[in-house]
Amino acid sequence: MESILLYTSTYSNDSYLAALGMMALLPTLFTWVFLSIGVGIAGTNKDCGFLSAVFVSIVFSPLIGALYVITSHESRSSVFKRLSHERRINEILDNKE
Repeated sequence: MESILLYTSTYSNDSYLAALGMMALLPTLFTWVFLSIGVGIAGTNKDCGFLSAVFVSIVFSPLIGALYVITSHESRSSVFKRLSHERRINEILDNKE
């Protein structure tokens, strides 16, 4: 009877330690996902896009994802938007003079 009680108490202690380890891992997991979403937002105006930047960040690391976004080219649609905004600003400035 004593051996059964000893085994039960050891088992519950191990599960407590496992749960404690998981609770210690949760802030790291939330930080990892939060940074990955930030990298994805940075990749929205790039050729890589939001989803692939988030995928690379989650699978590898947010640092590798950031390098992936930095090395990716700016998408054509964002270049055209930037150029059209610059043209509008130049037109407004030319009309003021």
